[in-house]
Amino acid sequence: MALGLAAAVALGSSAARAGADGGGAAGAVTGAFGGPVVAPLPADGARLAGAAFMGYRGRDGQSTGAVLTLAPWRAVFLRAGGELTPWSQDGGVRLLWGAGLESARPGTAFVHVHDWGPVRPGQRFTLRHAEASAGYKLPAGCLGPLCLAPAVYATVPFDGGPYAGARAALTLWGSWYVMGGFGRTVGGLLERARDAGPAPAWRLGWSVGRWGGRAGALFVTYRDELALDRLRTPGVKDRQGRGALMAGAVWTR
Repeated sequence: MALGLAAAVALGSSAARAGADGGGAAGAVTGAFGGPVVAPLPADGARLAGAAFMGYRGRDGQSTGAVLTLAPWRAVFLRAGGELTPWSQDGGVRLLWGAGLESARPGTAFVHVHDWGPVRPGQRFTLRHAEASAGYKLPAGCLGPLCLAPAVYATVPFDGGPYAGARAALTLWGSWYVMGGFGRTVGGLLERARDAGPAPAWRLGWSVGRWGGRAGALFVTYRDELALDRLRTPGVKDRQGRGALMAGAVWTR
């Protein structure tokens, strides 16, 4: 893992406006809440993109995995991935999936359904732990090599507790990035399952790293999230084990 992280820091440079044009971090890093690595949306005529990675996921420990994104037609995409987590007490394999409509470019709308997991092998397929998201990527603004790509969104978990919010990715030279996002739960719209815990009132998520999004590019990212109301509750350590540090490579064809 140390070798992978060292190699990822040695990434090649990207064009100054890559992040704003969909090839860099602002286009490939698509959300504040989700999996630690998301395979980029295929661009420039490509129909298949993937990301292979290794790293450390807080509660699960060491993780090695891959994510594939297939774009069979225009902005339509299908996504699937898995991780091996041999040190995890919750299971040695994690799976995820997603599907929807999304372009990596700013000034476009998106809608998709996903389940970031952990989906465990052998479990019966269910949408109960999945969620649907829709939003709009606002036009990006650049000042030299520095670009800001904001977006607004609404997400509906299938067990209730819908939330709406915004996120923004600040990129430098199209590859170094800092991203932050928040979501506010809209109460009273949907009932949660009886055995589900209460939905957090506020959600905060952030990510930092380097992601070029180009074929063959190496990357390193750290992602974390927390629920403010649970963090303030005495004795509750809601954010423990949520952080994920990952490094790897991207490919497209």
